[in-house]
Amino acid sequence: MFYGLNATAEFNDAGQALVSVNVNTFPGLRAQGVSLARADFAVGGVAAPHVHPRATEVIQKGDVFLIPRGLMHFHKNVGDTHGSLLGFYNSENAGRSTFQDTIFGCEVKEEVLEKDLGLSAEDISKVRGRKLNLCGKAEAGFSASPN
Repeated sequence: MFYGLNATAEFNDAGQALVSVNVNTFPGLRAQGVSLARADFAVGGVAAPHVHPRATEVIQKGDVFLIPRGLMHFHKNVGDTHGSLLGFYNSENAGRSTFQDTIFGCEVKEEVLEKDLGLSAEDISKVRGRKLNLCGKAEAGFSASPN
């Protein structure tokens, strides 16, 4: 049994809170090929652009929305009240890789990023100064903290 899917996690700086049920938080899912997550969003809250490298995501909120494995996507609450969604994955550990981690977490030279993204060296330094995941290593689970 996994208890706590109905519990609301703390909102991060982006206005998102996650409760994840994957093989790391519920070992009973090992070899079952499924996992899920509940995401709560404050008004204006977002989940940064990301992909799930090992699973297709199905989102349920009154209707069903399918996000194929590896497709870059994001979530944003555009309403005027808190919102929630349930995400279902066809993997015990869907993983999560973000644009920020992939681009700024790798050892891409600043001059390449400046030219390609149109950012200043100062902007690039600000982004690289954030705590990022290691390049090329997807998260083992989900995090309720900013990327």
